[in-house]
Amino acid sequence: MKALLNNPSKYWNGFNPKWSHVAFEHPASFDTLAIDAKRKGKIINDLNTFKEGREYYERIGKPWKIGCLLHGPAGTSKSIMIAAMANHFAVRCV
Repeated sequence: MKALLNNPSKYWNGFNPKWSHVAFEHPASFDTLAIDAKRKGKIINDLNTFKEGREYYERIGKPWKIGCLLHGPAGTSKSIMIAAMANHFAVRCV
């Protein structure tokens, strides 16, 4: 999976792209995520259902995208959840 990184380098001169691709490497996965098994299963099922619905969205002419709202105080693994979701799609959407 690729991500974009803003290059704040002092060597950026306007001719080199300020945004560059970087490999997304994060160890988080649903196997390593500490979450209730029933809730984890529902999230994975929802993600897989979304992934399998791509042709439906193309057929009806709507954008194929998903939204997810995570909330909670700092330190409750919201970013880890997003990394696990990204890794889940990277393996299954290639």
